[in-house]
Order: sequence, then C-alpha cells, then structure tokens
Amino acid sequence: MSAALSILLLLLAGDVKATDRGEVLPPEFAGTWEVTRVAVDKQDASHWGFLPNDPRLLGRTLIMDSVQVQFEDGKELGCKQSSWQPRQSTWGYLFGKGFPRPPDGGRGPTPSPEDFEVKVAKNERATVYSLCPSSRRGTSRFPADSWVALLSSEQLALHYDNQVLLLLQRRPAGAKPTASFDCAKAASPTEKTICASFDLASWDRSVSHAWRAALDRRPQKQAHLRKAQKEWLRARDACGNKAECIDDLQWRRVDELTQE
Repeated sequence: MSAALSILLLLLAGDVKATDRGEVLPPEFAGTWEVTRVAVDKQDASHWGFLPNDPRLLGRTLIMDSVQVQFEDGKELGCKQSSWQPRQSTWGYLFGKGFPRPPDGGRGPTPSPEDFEVKVAKNERATVYSLCPSSRRGTSRFPADSWVALLSSEQLALHYDNQVLLLLQRRPAGAKPTASFDCAKAASPTEKTICASFDLASWDRSVSHAWRAALDRRPQKQAHLRKAQKEWLRARDACGNKAECIDDLQWRRVDELTQE
C-alpha cells in the first residue's frame, strides 16, 4: 500500500490514534472555562436527559492544567492528569460516533454537527484530548468518553455524555463573578457572599434562568411559582455569609425548577 493511500484511509476513518508518548497540555487548552451553551441532538428530543441550555449545566466551570482536570457540575469528572495524548479527528466522526442514537425514532443512525446547531464542517479537522482516560489498556471508548476540542481560541467543546455537548468560553484574566443581580448594589451578607464567588454567582444565574423558564412553561402556575420563589429567597438569605448553605440551596432549587 502506498504512503499516500495510507494517509487517505486514515483521513476517511476520521480518527488517528494517539501516540503512546504522553505530552503536556497545550497552553491554548489550559485555563478555566465556563459553559455558555448546552447543545443537544435536535433530532432526538424523545431521549433528552438535559434540555437545550439546561440551567443545571449552564455556567459550570471546567479547569484544566498540566496536572489536573476538574469539572464543577458535581459529576465525577475530575482527576490528576499529567499525560495528554492528542488525537487528530474530524468533527463528523466526533459527532457520529460520540453521540450514538438509539435504534428508533425514524431518523438517521448518526447525528451531525448541524443536529446540535454547532457551526463546524463534518470534514473539518479537530485536535482532541481525552479527559481522565482510563489507565487500563483496551478500556478507552473514544469518542464516547469525555473529551475536549477547540472550536476557536476562546471557545471549547466538551463531550459531556453521549447526549450532550457543552460549549465553553475561556474565563479572561481579571474577570469578576457575575450574578443575576447587580453586584455593585449587593447589600445583604448573602448577596455579598454570592458576588465574591464565581461558583455561587453562576449558580445564582442558573436559579434565575430556571425560574424564568419554569414561568414560561407553566403560565397557569405563575402565582404558585412566584410565591415559592419568594419563600426560597428568604431561606437563601437566612444562610447569611455561609457559602456552603447558599450553594446547597441553589443547586437544589435549580433541580426543583427544572422538574416543574
């Protein structure tokens, strides 16, 4: 087989295996990233576990550096990772194999970037890094396991699970926490504590997003939802400056509102 034909077959396969040599995470991947969009397969709504722009995932942070990976959503995605092995793939392969569809529903067996409303060409190349890969040989399920790939210098794609792709923006140096309210006017101990924490501020935005979405979905229950939100705010403010108390109430409220 000629060298040119070998290269062509690798390109058509969509996935070039990583080398055995561990490498350092490139600086363009390293840093703190924040989820700005939750993308799901528009052709497979009957199997959604998360909604488009689900408030349970919006605003969550991914931290990557030369020695660790940590995703702040509560999922068990976090590890010490000092060996980074790049894979060269195509976006068509990543979507087609990374988000398998159940064999029903009357649509094609494999999704495309368009089904997730991600503006990349199927044949466009992507450099991919697996997150917290198994140390045991033969257990990798790339691209069904967690991985990241750059969409641009400031936007990252994270394969969250076999139904969800997260789009993240790099958190710029010098950024300050942004809540659903004006932090310059924070008055209570609780508001000041929220505005001092990126995590609490992002969950505050998620609560607001989830509450407004619930109002839109359940217009007949607006009075109930408004009353319940006022009661929840009183309970939250009773936490004072106790960050753990605030955090616990926030994610529980987001989960409650998402189920409304």
